[in-house]
Amino acid sequence: MKFLQVFYISFAGLLFSKASEACSERQDCIDRQTSFSKALLQVSQVSQNRVSKRDSFGMCVVRDDTCLDLFLDRNWDDGVTANQAPELKWSDAQLVVARYDEDLRWLDALPQIPAVVYNRGEAHSVLLPSPRENLRIIQQPNRGREDQVFLEHIVNNYDKLAQATVFLQGWPFGHCPGFLHAVRRALTFVLDPQVAGPTTAGYVEGLAPVTSTFWQYNTQNGRVGLAVEMARRHLPDELSHTAESVVRETYSRVCTKLLDGKPCPSLQWVAEGAQWAVSRERILRTPRHVYQSAMGLGEGWEGKFRGLVLEAIWPLVFGAEAWQPTQVDYLPLEAASANNRARSNDAYCELLMKPYSEGDAKETQYAEVSPEWLDRKKSRHLLFSCSQRAEYCERTMQSGELQSQLWEIDRKYFEIYDSSGILPWHMKVKLRPVLFGSSLWWPRNSPQARQSRVISDMGYVPVIAEVNRSVQLPEQELPQELVEWTISESVDGFLFTRINEMQEQHFLGCNGDLASMLQFPSSWKLLRMVNGWSRFYNVEEQKYLSLDDRRDGGFLYCMEEIPNPDILEEAAFFIEAIPKSRL
Repeated sequence: MKFLQVFYISFAGLLFSKASEACSERQDCIDRQTSFSKALLQVSQVSQNRVSKRDSFGMCVVRDDTCLDLFLDRNWDDGVTANQAPELKWSDAQLVVARYDEDLRWLDALPQIPAVVYNRGEAHSVLLPSPRENLRIIQQPNRGREDQVFLEHIVNNYDKLAQATVFLQGWPFGHCPGFLHAVRRALTFVLDPQVAGPTTAGYVEGLAPVTSTFWQYNTQNGRVGLAVEMARRHLPDELSHTAESVVRETYSRVCTKLLDGKPCPSLQWVAEGAQWAVSRERILRTPRHVYQSAMGLGEGWEGKFRGLVLEAIWPLVFGAEAWQPTQVDYLPLEAASANNRARSNDAYCELLMKPYSEGDAKETQYAEVSPEWLDRKKSRHLLFSCSQRAEYCERTMQSGELQSQLWEIDRKYFEIYDSSGILPWHMKVKLRPVLFGSSLWWPRNSPQARQSRVISDMGYVPVIAEVNRSVQLPEQELPQELVEWTISESVDGFLFTRINEMQEQHFLGCNGDLASMLQFPSSWKLLRMVNGWSRFYNVEEQKYLSLDDRRDGGFLYCMEEIPNPDILEEAAFFIEAIPKSRL
């Protein structure tokens, strides 16, 4: 199979002719997109004038189970006031962004705000924003999560903080789909509350969350959100009821340390995502040594426990005791492992969208609300970048269901190869199980787990690898070549193949009830789920690919029925497209 690898390289420069013909330039694609009836707009609640294409740019996004084009408005619009764009210097305001591999091109829609990106991913990624004078990208090794980035920024800039700092994750739309309006509104409030319009979401002097979802934690009964879910996934079923009591002590201890010895409040309202606009004065209410001590604690269990606690107590760290959200509906029945849940009941963080067509005069006007707004309280629609769901968008394109033309441009950034006449269409991917809360997978009901009967910090890395021709989750991170797969179409579905060290091609398939690497093709149907996830169904054996928490090890199995249909993560998988290292 050496010729296969040589062929990939030889034809790399000739691929994507279809995309090039369809959209030779990004602006051409945007111009043609105006006639596409299912495109999306982020709209203004104030202006009824159409934004010109010079003032907006498109991004391919995934909402529910659809890849769509979202146009971001560069004009200063907070969705509430008619304020003009401010002239902001580095000393006035800064966006502080923690990035690993997220699509940061949304920063091009915020040219008015100075931004610092702490980049732990590819230094030359095409997903980084365009260069500009008020943008700094600081390359760092990939260690820690967003809380590490925020703490380091505060400690290193304690004596020269901007008047207002906005702490953000690499893809802020995940916690705030209407992010552009929300961040402009939050920043305006922190800088000058007199011109910011009505307050919302728990705005208090010098502090504004950039999210619309909130959770109330109760440390006395141990209902502290994802920390409880992490514990449950490491305890056998018969001990899962003890997770709250086990977590309670650890959470309170870490919380007290982060608060410099102050007692941890029993009730805390958490702004999901830890995205805040904060004044310099509020940050400075806590001495620098407290932030330094927090860094010294380390990331904790599964590399995220400190971050989960900080997510809950950032308002306390910033001097806002007893903070709670406002303008919200309370949803206690949706609180899961928390004490209560709330969501904004106004348009804060909502992405107001409507179909539009160039030929329909009525459709060329912005709408303040859409039919989807009426259903907002019934469901929560997450928003992903197509770069985060590249395989899903590519597969819908191949099936003729794609509703995005911008994807025809973005796909060239990934290891995707069109049919060449010799080789069929194929792409390079990683296969990952979908996990909730935990960063590691643990067979919690297996004999291996039952021997300890306590919460274990052990686990398996959530990436599917071939190890001695078996298919499993490894116990430690492996080099990319050991977890790389090629997906291609077959008559009955899709093939997943690998080239081993002997240059032999093997196929993902079933050997009895064990997922294995076979010497002959085996087809899989990919059953569509929400958010770009899939179930794998083997055509020949008529079995589902699944983990099994009742057996030792991180092996994958082929099962006639999904063993625990209520536990989504055991048989839900995410196919991650591999980006090209250089273009």
